[in-house]
Amino acid sequence: MSIHNSKRKHSLIALVMCFLVLALSGCSRGNGNYNQVTAVDRVSSQTSTSISSEHKLLDGREQYTIHVSDGEELAVLISILNQNGSLSLTIGKSGSTPVYTGNDIESSSFTVYLRESGDYSVVIDANNHEGSYSLDWSAVPSDASPDAPERTITYSMLLDGKEKAVYLDVGDEEITLWDSASAGQIIAVAKYAQPMSGAADALQNCDFTDLDEDGNSDLTANFSFADGTTASLTWFYTDGGFVYNEEFSVLPGDAPAGNAE
Repeated sequence: MSIHNSKRKHSLIALVMCFLVLALSGCSRGNGNYNQVTAVDRVSSQTSTSISSEHKLLDGREQYTIHVSDGEELAVLISILNQNGSLSLTIGKSGSTPVYTGNDIESSSFTVYLRESGDYSVVIDANNHEGSYSLDWSAVPSDASPDAPERTITYSMLLDGKEKAVYLDVGDEEITLWDSASAGQIIAVAKYAQPMSGAADALQNCDFTDLDEDGNSDLTANFSFADGTTASLTWFYTDGGFVYNEEFSVLPGDAPAGNAE
């Protein structure tokens, strides 16, 4: 065999091998971004207003782009089904703090609002993930999205081991924590065990110590009401939200732990 024919044979083999690798890896293109992942039994779809995937196995990184026009606001409905492995998701603009970051997301559905114009990068990291994900977005009427409160009560809390600035909207039934960076993204909601009239005026301070040392701040809120009663409520951050803990909490009119007759 001549040297020329040998080179042609090796080039042909290399070309075939490259094609097989690309075919098996389940490559796809998302709004101009090239994604390379390993996929098994996958059914995926992408339109101008949605991205979705259902799969037996997905491993690797995918990246897409969502464009928000001037004067427009988008609501992105995100649905995750996690049957095995893990799936993480980040949405944000280049050079800015991400609007949303979720690591090892459990099965859930939630909405993320994109309030500023420009291109938002959607990065999906799958680690041997079995299940599905979908993102569906649409324009929000100006009176339909929740209004972020005035940033009068701000704190720093720990989420996934990283500091995040939040500001609080204190109501008679719950405390809503907003992401200070995204100007309108709700981080979590801490619901009271019972309605507490005048809670906003009664709030004295909040403590975001990571009590169970899981890399996420827990929340203790202390209140002093006009009638002389006090309250100290504690929530533990679990599965992406605050869960009220009765054992560590004292409601208005209750005797502090250790002082009961």
